[in-house]
Amino acid sequence: MIGLVFTFYFFYTGFSAFLMQYIKNKGKMIYKRECLFLLRQFSSKMRNTCFVLGTLSLLFTFALVGSSFAFMLSDYQNRQLDVEYPFDIIILSDDTENDFAEEERLINKNAALQSVLKYNVYQNGTSDMGDFLYQNLRIFGDKDKDPVMAEGKRAVAYYDYDVYMGISDYNCLREMLGLTPVALQDSQYLIHLSNRVYQEIKDKRPELENSVHIGLDFAGFRTEGFAQNGHNGADYIKIGTEELFLMPATIQVKSREVLELKFLMSTLSFPLFYIGLVFLCVSLTVLSVQQLSDSHKYKFRYQILHMLGMGKRKIGVVVAKQLFFYYLCPVILSILVSVLFIVKAGQQFVAYTGIRTEGALYFSVSLGGFLGVYVFYFVLTYFQFMKNIR
Repeated sequence: MIGLVFTFYFFYTGFSAFLMQYIKNKGKMIYKRECLFLLRQFSSKMRNTCFVLGTLSLLFTFALVGSSFAFMLSDYQNRQLDVEYPFDIIILSDDTENDFAEEERLINKNAALQSVLKYNVYQNGTSDMGDFLYQNLRIFGDKDKDPVMAEGKRAVAYYDYDVYMGISDYNCLREMLGLTPVALQDSQYLIHLSNRVYQEIKDKRPELENSVHIGLDFAGFRTEGFAQNGHNGADYIKIGTEELFLMPATIQVKSREVLELKFLMSTLSFPLFYIGLVFLCVSLTVLSVQQLSDSHKYKFRYQILHMLGMGKRKIGVVVAKQLFFYYLCPVILSILVSVLFIVKAGQQFVAYTGIRTEGALYFSVSLGGFLGVYVFYFVLTYFQFMKNIR
């Protein structure tokens, strides 16, 4: 991070020196129309304000990164919560004789239930699927370097055994969610898993079939939202045979869980949006004030150009180029730095949350809003600058 900060500041010092040397060496560009005038203006301004430009680039970078992360959290809030919590109420118990009569009575006092299903989730003491995911998911990529840490992640993420659900219960749950029931033969099984996991192992089906020893034929994957954050399995559940009962005791109410998560997402995303917008507006204001404060100094120079035969329309074009290059300089550096960081972070976010969005989209949306504010400030500065030099 410290190295990145120094890079911002030293970049403008070096770039200013490069432009001055280019002019002294009489590069080809200085002979093209107004390029010599613009290059001298730009190099002189950059040399005197390299610290300001470096600071503005940092602020632009923080604005882009902050707003991009805010879009990530907002996207998760809007699209993924219904996938994580598809059922309104889930009640679980490790007591296989529990008929949930007391819970039903309490719920019916406060809400009208449209449909209810009591079902069992099973295990047979094996963990073939869990072992396969441990060997193939990126989240456990450090298992060779730090096996203790990787095993800790697995213990938190998955049960010690694979979990099963009967096909009849599975189809009833699918119907409750408005999904089409599936048909399985007695010699088949399927795996319902989160889309996040599916995207990583979809090309490894042969390896999966060889790793999971059930004695049945694999009938494919299903990836719809199915409350697989520890309830109907953790990331995955096998559909087919029924053996031993299993599940921990708890009650989950969708409206409460979603409300709490949305509140958490909002407390994180809103400050990021707000801070990003403040940094952006402050940076563009500084750029505008600097140019407008120097406009009276530039007035004499543009008067000389007019006396030399340059028309008012051409002077307006030269002013636009001058402002554009000065505005663009801190922006382009911050974009180059931000895009590398955000695209990589976005790809990781998509991989770990399962959201079906391209990682680069978050940066694109953030950059679009950024450029909208940028153009607004640029146009206002241009008209005020032209007014000052008349």
